[in-house]
Amino acid sequence: MAKKKSKAIKPKESKISILDTIPVKYRDIIAAIIIILPLLFYFLPYAANDVQPAGTDFLSNLGQSNYWVEWNKETGETALWNPAIFGGEPIYPRITPKLFHIDTLLSLAGKLFYWAFWYLFMGGLGIYFLLRYKKIPWYLAIIVALVFILLPDWQAQIGEGHNSKLRALMTIPWFILSFSYFFDTKSWLATGLFALAFSWLVRTHHFQIIFYGILILFVLYIFPTIQLFIKKEFSKATGLFLKFGVALLITFMTAAQPLFTTNEYATYSIRGGNPVQIGEAAQSAQEASGVDFNYATQWSFSPNELLDFFIPHFSGGISTEIYDGKDYPQLKGRQIPGYWGEKPFNGNYANMGMILFLFAIIGFVYNRKDKFVIGLTVFIIFSILLSFGRHFPELYKLFFYYVPYFSKFRAPAMTLNATFIVILILSGFGLKAFIELVTAKDFKTIAVIFGSAIGIVLLVLLTYESFAFVTARETGQYDANTLALLKGVRKELLLTDIKRLLIIILITSGVVFGYMFKKISKEITFVALLLLSVFEIYGISNRAHSIIQLSNTEKLENSEFKETPITKILTDQDKSMRAIVLGRDFTSNHYAYFYPLISGYSAIKLQIVQDVIEHNLYSANTQDKINWNLINMLSGKFIIAPAELRYPFLNYLVSDNEKKQILFENKDALPKAWFVKNVKSMNSPEEVVLYMNKNDFKPDSVALVVSSESKSFSGNGNVTLKKQSPNYIEFNIQSESDQFLVISEIYYPKGWIAKLDDQEVDVHQVNHVLRGVNTTAGEHKLTLEFHPSTYYSSITFVWFGNIIILLLIIVPSVLNWKKHKSLF
Repeated sequence: MAKKKSKAIKPKESKISILDTIPVKYRDIIAAIIIILPLLFYFLPYAANDVQPAGTDFLSNLGQSNYWVEWNKETGETALWNPAIFGGEPIYPRITPKLFHIDTLLSLAGKLFYWAFWYLFMGGLGIYFLLRYKKIPWYLAIIVALVFILLPDWQAQIGEGHNSKLRALMTIPWFILSFSYFFDTKSWLATGLFALAFSWLVRTHHFQIIFYGILILFVLYIFPTIQLFIKKEFSKATGLFLKFGVALLITFMTAAQPLFTTNEYATYSIRGGNPVQIGEAAQSAQEASGVDFNYATQWSFSPNELLDFFIPHFSGGISTEIYDGKDYPQLKGRQIPGYWGEKPFNGNYANMGMILFLFAIIGFVYNRKDKFVIGLTVFIIFSILLSFGRHFPELYKLFFYYVPYFSKFRAPAMTLNATFIVILILSGFGLKAFIELVTAKDFKTIAVIFGSAIGIVLLVLLTYESFAFVTARETGQYDANTLALLKGVRKELLLTDIKRLLIIILITSGVVFGYMFKKISKEITFVALLLLSVFEIYGISNRAHSIIQLSNTEKLENSEFKETPITKILTDQDKSMRAIVLGRDFTSNHYAYFYPLISGYSAIKLQIVQDVIEHNLYSANTQDKINWNLINMLSGKFIIAPAELRYPFLNYLVSDNEKKQILFENKDALPKAWFVKNVKSMNSPEEVVLYMNKNDFKPDSVALVVSSESKSFSGNGNVTLKKQSPNYIEFNIQSESDQFLVISEIYYPKGWIAKLDDQEVDVHQVNHVLRGVNTTAGEHKLTLEFHPSTYYSSITFVWFGNIIILLLIIVPSVLNWKKHKSLF
């Protein structure tokens, strides 16, 4: 039998597509409209119903900021110190000056429509224009941009109130784009644009994301930079470094506040690595100059959870899932504990979909000699390994102990936010290669990529029933029936995800091979890939969006901070004293809305406050371990407890039956300031902290200081508090001899200026967390004013930097326009 001659597979014929005939001037407008549509779907109901997300961080911030925000409104001044939580803490590093800047414009737009709408829109446009700049066809850039704005983690961040993190991530595409343009052109216009994008990123205040952004640029452009020297292009290298130095200088100037103030504060915060040296954790933090290694790596991404990238319930999803399955109708619409992975808990879907991931692989295969693509690939692999944290300590410890500032970060899994952005950028190169380069002769390569994906999904489908579905902690927490129910629910959700993904990949494979063999046109292929990519990621993102708690801000505030028997009493009390919440709500800022607290929550609290919480608050040599000396010296006049406390110095005031809490008055609480009889010298902060746990420590008569000399005083005199505001405290004091005054205000060495009758005096660190000053005999006015010089000097730099950036952008643009050239 004669063999049939096989036909040679011809390359794709060059054919003009309708997509390519659309006028250039309309393409970006069409792209912007397409990008904005899903955002309108998400956020129009916010405007229509006058609601917005009310996550835990939102409420926490509302509680701790109420006092100083209202004070700002009443006085027109800016509070730089927050007296509401932990006995007081600096807030000046968090204040971002209003400039002629992108974030200022977006802030103004946020008054018209929810802020996240604008930032996600800007992020989507950033991805789109970055890919367009890299010569990716405009219609393919739209696909990537849509998937980018629909990533489910963005919805999780909105729901939790992680606003600065989301803002920072949405600037990353512009950061990469502006530097790419700067590296390619080395012009002064590009210098200004890069400085604008970089300062925008820094002004978001999220320094962990800022670090990842810088890391992306380093990986992408370190080799091209070295090549300039290898090729002996010294003039180009000199121009590049000169303008880069200028860009850095004006970036640091424009972002001086918060950059310099945050750097100053970090030294004294829990991210600064200066805890009292008690235990292994403190030693780890000291070595790293940041938080200790175990604390920093709790939220490490486990290699066992890698398939979460594509199957949202591979590890159970998030910790508080809303059940929408069919097998257990009694649970419909109820919250269930979904996550059973290795993190303490999980608040987001680490998912980016599989379709564009496969195109990212195609992007590398067909552009593997492109330096930019190589950089993208290296970063993807490296960042995934870095996200493993404690699961890959050999790598993470190199960064943790030796890279400046890295040890101040926590949650290694956060690296994946940058990973997904870079994967999506790489997918744009894959889409272009597929549309323009791949033909039927490439069947084997594409078949291996898509076939492997199908094989992995099928393998999970065949083996998923062998998964544990519960954690070791849960096996000891729930009975057998509850465990069986949990396993059943989690199995159902996972199986649904597997089947859904398998169908999507099979259909996508059909579209891919249909286009390769010229059975489907470019237009249909584009529409199909767009719809499939959006459908895949939208289903996951919508789950994250659906669990966001929405409320009218004013109604929520009135509801959350409504009057209760406890708040009714606290509201009418003298605000010079404080309250402390014991038990489960110690880290809640709820009562700070009404009254200053010793307790509370802050992700970057002062280290000295953390020291006494860890080593003193429940470390006294008493039966219940509560260190009442610590509470007393912090002016803890009111005690909010979850149960009855029987002490002769506590007076019962009222109970809140709804919150199951009781308010007591502490008769032994010390006032805002008092004279002591002895100043006792100690050798180290550790010795001070340990001594405060002893029964013979009497804070009303002795002050502990780290010095070489102890002193004695009569302790007699009068102290009267005359004025108090966030930035200012004033006392009238009177004594017949020199004294030492302890002030129940948290010690912070930067910014607080003490004056005795207009003569500046030193402020001493007392009892590890308080302030003390030496006073002379007679009647005096003692003032303490918070005037951090770094804050005020940085404001001047900010405006100079902003003006220089604007000049670098405007002047070249005008000159180019006059010459009838393109601005770029």
